[in-house]
Amino acid sequence: MPVVYHDERPWVLSQSGRPSIRKIANAEVGATQQSIWRIEHEPGEVVAAHWHEYEEIIVVLEGTGEATIGDETFPIGPDQSLIVPAYTWHGYRNLGDGYLKVLAILPHPDAVVHREPLPSAEY
Repeated sequence: MPVVYHDERPWVLSQSGRPSIRKIANAEVGATQQSIWRIEHEPGEVVAAHWHEYEEIIVVLEGTGEATIGDETFPIGPDQSLIVPAYTWHGYRNLGDGYLKVLAILPHPDAVVHREPLPSAEY
């Protein structure tokens, strides 16, 4: 199906354990190359460090927070995009009073999150 109605997609648990993610485009709805996740984090919500086997683009739509990519931590807000290299530990948290809303774009239709140690090869 080429049209996905976001409000029909279920909310799923994020790394924080809260139902914060809607996987609006992925293999479940017919995507064959990418995943796009709409994520809405409550005030104070923390996404613990994790990594993916592929690059991730995080587009900040609304709210303020702090992100860590590798060893670098910096403030985030609307009209910013974060480019997270493959096999790089990253996480973020909502520092604002309202929701931190982002889109996560991953080049795999069944994108997954890893918390286990990185593979032994250097990345």
